[in-house]
Parts: sequence; C-alpha cells; structure tokens
Amino acid sequence: MNRIAAVTLALLVAAVTPSLAKDMTGKVSLGFHNSDAPLGGRYWVNNMVAVDAGLGFESREVPDADPATDTETVNAFSFWFEGGVPIKLYDVDNAHFFFRPSVVLGLLDDRAYGTGSADAKWTSVDFVLSLGGELFFGDHFSVEATHGLKINTTSVPDDVKEDVGADSFTSVSTFGNNLTTIGFHFYF
Repeated sequence: MNRIAAVTLALLVAAVTPSLAKDMTGKVSLGFHNSDAPLGGRYWVNNMVAVDAGLGFESREVPDADPATDTETVNAFSFWFEGGVPIKLYDVDNAHFFFRPSVVLGLLDDRAYGTGSADAKWTSVDFVLSLGGELFFGDHFSVEATHGLKINTTSVPDDVKEDVGADSFTSVSTFGNNLTTIGFHFYF
C-alpha cells in the first residue's frame, strides 16, 4: 500500500512540475471540446491547469404524440452543459498532452430523445476521464482530440417509467475523437 501511495505521489509531482514551453497562465479562449456543448471556452488558471465550460441546446419540431392531432408538431427543446479541467502532463513548443476529467449534463426532451410520448426531460450525466493533445497553429489557434473512458447515467422521466420499464440506465464505454469530432480554441 505504501508503494502505491509513493508511486501516486511521484506521478502527481511529475504532472504539476512546470515545463519550459510557452506559459498559458491567464490565457482565455473561445471554442469547444464537446460537440454537444459547442458554445464554450477555456481559461488557464496557471501554466498547468485550465477550466473549460460549454453550453449547447437543440430546438426542433417533432410530430405530436397525440393520435388525435397526428398532423400537428410540437417543439422539443434539449440542453447540455459541459465542464472539464485539462491538466497538462507533457508540453512542447506548439503542443501539449493533457489529462481531462469532465462532466456533461444533458436535459433531453423525451419527444426527441426518448419514447416520443411525453413532454418530459430525461437527465443524462456523463463522467469522463480522457487523455488528449492540443496542437497550436501559431499563437492563437489550436485543435485538440481526446480519447478515454465515459460513464453515463441516464434517468428516465416519471411520465414514461412504466413504458420504459426502468428508473435509470448506466453504461460504461471508451471513446476516441477523430477528425470529424475534434475541438478547437481561439486564444486571446
């Protein structure tokens, strides 16, 4: 047990040891990490740790679930919030490698993402642990990609629990972003 504690402490010290690359302290960017919450940005608290936040929403017309008005449509509105903490692990002149714990909260309209029968919200919470790289093109623009582990818990609205047959669902999965799902940041 002492050996595990010593190795963990050594890794933490190595992770927060200042690097010789460009200092990011106080830098602010507009951009996104998660395409569900693309209205966002990043703030570098110090040269090793940043804070990310992002918002997203979707408003679309869907067919009304009431059979008496099958030609009518209703508006289905869903909302996402994403927050993460990138922690640099390795740094070079135009890129860095980071560890990023994050949480994504989704309030999803049942008419668009569920059974389609209720004016109710499903609650989806993702806990994400990822590793990624941010590559800079000049001093202001960067792209990033990540891969990692995601644990999702989705709560079923009361209005449709009987139809669904469960109160909630939990899933664990790995993920990887590719060229179609990379994030970007523009730093000021």
